[in-house]
Amino acid sequence: MGESTQEVVRDLFQKKEHRGVNLIGHVANVVTKMVQDPAKASYDKFEATSSFIKKHTFAHTDPREDYQVNIDKEKWSILRNYINQSLDLFATAKGAQIRSTPLGYMSDLETDFQMFNWAGIGFREEVVHKLSLSLRKLLWESKAKNLRFWGKIYGINKDYYVAEGELGKVTQGSQNRETEARGTGTNKFTYWVTDNIMEDWIELPDVTPEQIRVARSIKYIFKGDLNGKVVSQPKFPGKERHLLRAQIARITAATVLVPVDSYKPKDPVEGEEGEAEAEANEIEPADDFTLPGVMELVGADKWMHFHQYVLKAGRTSHLAPEGIPEDEAEDAMAAILENDPVVEERTRTADQDTPLEGLEIAYISKLVGDPQQYKDAAGDISYAVCIMKSLRWPGALTAAQNGKWANIYVGYGTKHGSLAFEPQDCEPILDEPDDRAGYPEPNHKDPPKVEGEEGEEGGEEGEGEDS
Repeated sequence: MGESTQEVVRDLFQKKEHRGVNLIGHVANVVTKMVQDPAKASYDKFEATSSFIKKHTFAHTDPREDYQVNIDKEKWSILRNYINQSLDLFATAKGAQIRSTPLGYMSDLETDFQMFNWAGIGFREEVVHKLSLSLRKLLWESKAKNLRFWGKIYGINKDYYVAEGELGKVTQGSQNRETEARGTGTNKFTYWVTDNIMEDWIELPDVTPEQIRVARSIKYIFKGDLNGKVVSQPKFPGKERHLLRAQIARITAATVLVPVDSYKPKDPVEGEEGEAEAEANEIEPADDFTLPGVMELVGADKWMHFHQYVLKAGRTSHLAPEGIPEDEAEDAMAAILENDPVVEERTRTADQDTPLEGLEIAYISKLVGDPQQYKDAAGDISYAVCIMKSLRWPGALTAAQNGKWANIYVGYGTKHGSLAFEPQDCEPILDEPDDRAGYPEPNHKDPPKVEGEEGEEGGEEGEGEDS
């Protein structure tokens, strides 16, 4: 018998099959039973003795642990996938490749949420940390100059996490003439969304004026499907991703605030012909600006809008009309400006916003936390937080503390409206067509009358019969 055959035999005898008992142990039990009972010690009774021992021998097995008994395979699969995604996120966001690459600016998300928590908006610390790592990964992949967490929009099935960034190299956007070029107006910033911060971010398309105009006429609760169909009246020109982008543009233009005097209009730049030219209604950081204390920031007059006003046309500026003679172009533009005037004051304050119906304000400004001043190595500090809440867009928030401010939006992406929302009426329904005159049905028993065959008498009889 070779060595390999001996190993097979040894494994065969040691392999546990029935109730944890191996073959050699069972044979030993059978032989022991025959020795104890000589009446059964015969070749004919070997199988019966073996069967008896199999049925009546108690085989002890160690009890399983509680996690083995109560385990749910489906839940365990979800949990294992969650753990693997978390490990991949940590490995990628803190990897050597990202650490060795110069990245753009991104605010400290954990510090921002310490301010937002005072206003009642906050995520779990675990979510905030993972969100920070996910944004760091996005910053590295997109090569953006700066990136911030814009907020979260709730959906029926899934929620959208939204990131806002400014790309270093502006790519060509839409070819539509009405659509503002990427890097300007409503398309000044690029936006990414995801329904799972441990997965990839999806870049949203540029927004068009038509999409903004229709978005102002409807109310829609997002479902969480970027490719989902938007059922509305009037019909929205696009899918849910386009409506999401339009609502982000509206919310951003209306609610992102910065302290007064922190920005100033851009200085004119000398043009080609030596004339002073300035970029259309743009602003730049003010020199030597220092954020005042939180006590001095309370009030809507202490904050101003950062983005340009979005006109009724769905743009931040009007396009020159096409197909009009030069002598009539000026009058046509004047008519457009009369119907949809441009807000010339770029640094307009929040207290100039139109108050809500039934109220005298458009923002709630208050101070929360401990307003006491404390001494620190860096100077006087305060743990109080100044909060600006938008009433027109519930969920929009601006918070400031110790020389820093931040904006966020967490809501359903819908504007405040009346209690009874009345959608636009459908197109007029056409009237029913006029009924055609009725005629007697033909009778197959009477032959058709031929014109000219009957005389005057026959005609009179026919009239009498019809009457």
